[in-house]
Amino acid sequence: QLMALHYGGEVSPGQTKEYGLATLKIKKTNQLFAHLATKQIVWMSHGDSVVKLPPGFQVLASTAHCPIAAMADFKRKRFGLQFHPEVTHTVKGTQILANFIKICRCSPNWTLENYLTEIKRTIKKIVKNNRVFLLVSGGVDSTGVLRYAVEETDEPIRTFTVGFRGERFEDERPYARLAANRYGTIHQDITISAEEFRDFLSNYVWYMEEPVCEPPAIALYYVSRLAREAGVKVLLSGEGGDEAFGGYQN
Repeated sequence: QLMALHYGGEVSPGQTKEYGLATLKIKKTNQLFAHLATKQIVWMSHGDSVVKLPPGFQVLASTAHCPIAAMADFKRKRFGLQFHPEVTHTVKGTQILANFIKICRCSPNWTLENYLTEIKRTIKKIVKNNRVFLLVSGGVDSTGVLRYAVEETDEPIRTFTVGFRGERFEDERPYARLAANRYGTIHQDITISAEEFRDFLSNYVWYMEEPVCEPPAIALYYVSRLAREAGVKVLLSGEGGDEAFGGYQN
């Protein structure tokens, strides 16, 4: 959508908002969809849609509710997708990304070792001379980030854990305290009640711009608010660390 606007196209709220699986129909053979059948299962998550192509662009694919689900300007090598090729729900998403790598004349030389080195370098850069505030669960990912953060600063690190009141939730606080004790952090945990969860729910859906709710994200909001009140400028967590630390399959 941003690309369409930038090059002179139009975007407007769609008559039908898409969130979930959709059947993509590829209109013509092209580099981006090479080695793919003409119909593909993809994952959609959008309310607005491109309704007018920018000059020089053409439609590559569409769905039942999104006429411009993929577009391209082959001369300038600009490609835009409305669906998400990076998620597992898009069955041939990996192939689409591989095709794009070839179009860019890049090499798939990413390795876990390089990624881990980059994580260490990034943590070292952002914690330098800053007060660090870290959200920990006691799991592999957040504990891995905590370990590297402790190595890169002499300042005391404050760690926080959020728990939900109720028997239906797994209580992570004892495990988080083990990690905090191991690395000598200033630790605090808070508990979110059902009422607090409920009262913030509508705001959460508004912020996310989609009808989905994940309890960890609400916990992240409350911890971020605490960090702001404490004047902490650097907030770290284990979000997205699965690939780096091998924590979980999903």
